[in-house]
Amino acid sequence: MTVPSAPQLPPAPAAPVAQPARAQAADLVDGEWHRLHPATPLLRGGLSLIIFLGILFSIFRDRLIALFVPDEFDAEWNQDPFADFIVTQLLWVALGVIVLVLLLIALFWAGWRVHRFRITGDAVEVQQGIFVRKHRRAPLSRIQAINIQKPWFARLLGACKFEVQQAGNDSNVDLNYLRSSVADALRYEILNRASGRSAADNERLAAERRQAAGGAMDEFLRPDAEIAHLAPDSLVRIPVQRIVLSSLLDGWIVWAVLYVIGTLVVIFGFQQWWAIFAVLPAAIAFFAAGMRSLGAKLRYSIAATPDGIRLAYGLASTTTEILPPGRIFALQVKQPLLWRPFGWWQVTFTRAGRIKSDGSGQGGQGSQMASYLLPVGDLRDVRTVIGLVLPELAHSPLVDQGLFGSAPDAFVVSPPRARIFRWFSVRRNGFFVHHAAFLLRSGRIWRALQLVPAARVQSIAVQQGPIYGAARLGRVQFHVPDTVLSPGIGAIDQQDAHTLFEHASRTVKAAMAADASESWASSLVRHAVVPAAPAGTPAGWEQPGTGPEQRWEQPGVGPEQRWEQPGTGPEQRWEQPGAGPEQHWERPNADAWRRPTQRPSFGQQAPPGPDPRDAAPGEPR
Repeated sequence: MTVPSAPQLPPAPAAPVAQPARAQAADLVDGEWHRLHPATPLLRGGLSLIIFLGILFSIFRDRLIALFVPDEFDAEWNQDPFADFIVTQLLWVALGVIVLVLLLIALFWAGWRVHRFRITGDAVEVQQGIFVRKHRRAPLSRIQAINIQKPWFARLLGACKFEVQQAGNDSNVDLNYLRSSVADALRYEILNRASGRSAADNERLAAERRQAAGGAMDEFLRPDAEIAHLAPDSLVRIPVQRIVLSSLLDGWIVWAVLYVIGTLVVIFGFQQWWAIFAVLPAAIAFFAAGMRSLGAKLRYSIAATPDGIRLAYGLASTTTEILPPGRIFALQVKQPLLWRPFGWWQVTFTRAGRIKSDGSGQGGQGSQMASYLLPVGDLRDVRTVIGLVLPELAHSPLVDQGLFGSAPDAFVVSPPRARIFRWFSVRRNGFFVHHAAFLLRSGRIWRALQLVPAARVQSIAVQQGPIYGAARLGRVQFHVPDTVLSPGIGAIDQQDAHTLFEHASRTVKAAMAADASESWASSLVRHAVVPAAPAGTPAGWEQPGTGPEQRWEQPGVGPEQRWEQPGTGPEQRWEQPGAGPEQHWERPNADAWRRPTQRPSFGQQAPPGPDPRDAAPGEPR
């Protein structure tokens, strides 16, 4: 008996929409010049028109007020010769205003015509300018992030801001504005090229995105629905009540409300009508800034994607951003004092690129949220976010020690003589050297933990002024781009400071040489990332025996996560059983570990450095 086959279900309704969007994005990366959204002149010139209308209002303000309070202003208006001229030549003034507006519109339209962009196999290029021509080129290998902002007014016209962030001041490439329907697909096309991903992987990821988009809701309700099925374990959302309460405890909104109430009391309670024009606009702007800051945090989510860390936030104006691997240079986890009873923390970060406004006067929340990786979250959220940047520390007890601990623990802390500089936190002020990052903790009342990935450090400095010198103390500073964070640790013993500096110099050099984040997908394929042979007993690794055949394994991960040391002779070697001869490291001498199939170099060391003699204070020996 033949069993009839089940009928084939029709495709999801959103799948036919995703394919044309990808086809349009493919047309935009063909290496030819293209123009921006047709509504760009209106969107980019909106602020200029508003300023022009504001000037007109300020000129005729007294006359408008005189319509409602004639006894106060009629006499002064009639004695003004400029006002007489405006009244007598009203027709010509109106014609002049119309001509000026039309001229501005023509300039914005001409600017749109000459504003072109193209995307090649290795760069994004933009040409713009009517009187002064500009040509900007952003290499794909140097992309720090791709940001898509959708201000509320632009969303009504189906447009969005598309920003390719580069390292440095005023180095971003702006494609303002693009069609919203093609922006996400274009971002994926650019990141595919920047990552060096193969064509087969591109097709596989595109199929996963189309499948996830089949159940996606309207972006007004769920801006992160497209990745809900792709990153269920790493997706972090913030409840609305937590955002509102934490914002109130911050004090910004409270002070804004009190400012508005005080202004209203002055106006209506004491009948000081001058405050309507002198104080009330500032109060409204203050309150609007507080509400805009609150609105930017609503619907915040963060998750891991194949292209990097994806951020999404905003209510009326939405922003989605993808940070490719290796673009975060430092993290800071801090806890305001009023948040401590609730167990909430805030995670900020520093980057090489910056989000800036294009002058349209819309949105602006992107620049406000540019330094937040987690506006407010509990300890579990903090661990998840840290794991996105530094997977080696996701489940490490070092995070708890950095947030809550004090000496004695794994951290090297300030000596007792440093109490004059750290009255309450002398037993918390300290550092720990991990093979993946430097952990710097400080503060007992306002707790803070800074994490600096070793591969992202630009330089290291040891500082000792005359006061620190008299107390035999020092400070170690880690230099990273931007000024959001300035990671460093002060008031530590001068010998510990010099030891940290020397060890950090070796760790940073090795981490930078082994870093493969510029073309992350192709690097993973070429170099076959393997787990490192651990030195000492890091968290999560066990040493079942210490006989002639030493072995390290990671419980619960499977036999492939195991390293063995067959012998301890002159040519020591760690190998991974079942992974082939290329998956092992050898140490011909005491200076470096290397793969015998590759050219020996310092950058091919097996982190975290199997030689316990190189361990710094605070590192397991």
